[in-house]
Amino acid sequence: MDKIKKKTLLFFCIAIALATENCAAVDARKEGDILKRYSEESREKYGSLLVDVSKYTTNGVRYHEKYRKLLIGLAGEIIEGRNLAIVPGSIGFYFDKKSEQKESLYLGLDIDAGGSQTESYSGVVAYLVKHNLREIIQTVRSCVSIFSENEVVGMVVGWRWTSGGSQEQVNIWMNKDDLLKYEDRKLTFEELVLRSVVTNTAGKIIRVQL
Repeated sequence: MDKIKKKTLLFFCIAIALATENCAAVDARKEGDILKRYSEESREKYGSLLVDVSKYTTNGVRYHEKYRKLLIGLAGEIIEGRNLAIVPGSIGFYFDKKSEQKESLYLGLDIDAGGSQTESYSGVVAYLVKHNLREIIQTVRSCVSIFSENEVVGMVVGWRWTSGGSQEQVNIWMNKDDLLKYEDRKLTFEELVLRSVVTNTAGKIIRVQL
């Protein structure tokens, strides 16, 4: 290999290393900002938004206890920073009951989308995904320590609302690898949603039309 090629290769290696270090520093700072929202006051205020640990049947209980402060900080960030309402008892670690793979956990939460909606179910879902999901992903993915755990394979976000006197819900299960590709701009937002598993109130898989 001639000197020019060696210098070029060295330059690219250094650039990649610096970019990786910068990303890690940014991620750590974002997580640190969320942790700063934790206090005894926020624990009292937002503690009820976390999953009741007695309901866990997986290793989710271990990660729940390990990252309790971060989960409470996350609740504060979403409520105060994103102006969204969280369903009580919903922030925690879930597994896909359809697959029954209890060793594959998703960090998740449910958003309270408010009172009675007049649009069709598909219309409400499209609106919520289009207008809420990007910000929720950005905030939840800031908890980089949680997503560094091998058993945490993704994120699940749900929305609940009422329509015609009945409670409706939609859940979107996103794979960690797809989230990374989305963040690296290797997937568009629409592609991320398309590749994710979306289930309706009855638990059936549906497709979101954005």
